[in-house]
Amino acid sequence: MARLLGLVACSVTAIAGKTPSFLFILADDIGWGDFHYNNGTALTPNIDAWVRRDGTITMQDFHSGGTVCSPTRATVLTGRNHFRDCVNYVYGCSDMTECTPNFEFNPAVFTIGDAARAAGIGHESMFSGKWHLGSFYNDSADIKPRGRVSSPISHGFDHMNATVEVSPTATTNCGCNAEWEKNCNFGHYKKHNHCSGGPSPAGPSVPNGCCFNYWWDDPLAEHGVANLTWPSPDDDSSYLADSFERFVARRAGEPFLAQISFHNCHIPFIGTNASRVACQNGSACRLPDAGAPPYVRSLATSTFSSSTYSRLLVSTHPSTCCTTPGTRTWSWTTTRASTSSTGPWGACSRRWTRRASATTRSSG
Repeated sequence: MARLLGLVACSVTAIAGKTPSFLFILADDIGWGDFHYNNGTALTPNIDAWVRRDGTITMQDFHSGGTVCSPTRATVLTGRNHFRDCVNYVYGCSDMTECTPNFEFNPAVFTIGDAARAAGIGHESMFSGKWHLGSFYNDSADIKPRGRVSSPISHGFDHMNATVEVSPTATTNCGCNAEWEKNCNFGHYKKHNHCSGGPSPAGPSVPNGCCFNYWWDDPLAEHGVANLTWPSPDDDSSYLADSFERFVARRAGEPFLAQISFHNCHIPFIGTNASRVACQNGSACRLPDAGAPPYVRSLATSTFSSSTYSRLLVSTHPSTCCTTPGTRTWSWTTTRASTSSTGPWGACSRRWTRRASATTRSSG
């Protein structure tokens, strides 16, 4: 199941005399230690610039509310423990064309979308990407088998462009049409996966439950929503970015609230061939700095005292051989902590590097 990370929550327009707008980006299976500003392998110049910008608050100890998809997403929207709002795990239904989600996300809970509307200061709101909290059909309760509506629209957002569940490929809706299937980029599993539901609208050539499509609000359409009737692009992230940019353009400088919930890098999702080549040739990715695991480098370049720094190392280091009190003598330098054994991390360096990817990722 997915582990998630809220990458950035920021005011994107803070011009004097104007009401600020807000954008929240949620990425799937990406840890904050993967990004360049934390010594991660991905080169992320735009996010790095946000981190360095005046007025930015970088939260280096941010925790999600759950360890899998739906609970975390409920918590992000409400600020509450997901159990309080009837979300105790994830449900399986790939798309309303194949099944009717019957998901109990408390319809009365107050979300960030509701807050923007209640503020009454002109914010229009938009949810884009992975929802995984219920059905988009506004008449779900009338469909057999009975479901229940639980969409971004029913939870306070003015607009949406979203998938009901996951997008297991970068070519999101390739399983919704027999002709589109030839363009499927299946990723690591090399076949349809995460499928849940009845017969696909693509017909018998595609396994049941393997249509995943984008839907947006349309009060004139059947069920109050419309979906893509053409193949999605080969880069799902570019589709979501374009959707957000068009929403902002329509606002014409007026305030907004938006959440973009990207599907990548939820396994087996892989990037386009071009993006993978860019990573392999070093133009989009790099190796971490030698001897500086992501979290430790982030701390070592901060203004902690040596005693505070040592306590943080002890409390966060995943390897018992390096955290047992008295087994290492930490000394402070301007760039990192060193041990009395050979190398900056002694015998534990390889274990730290291998385990940090799992340990430093935010759960949820």
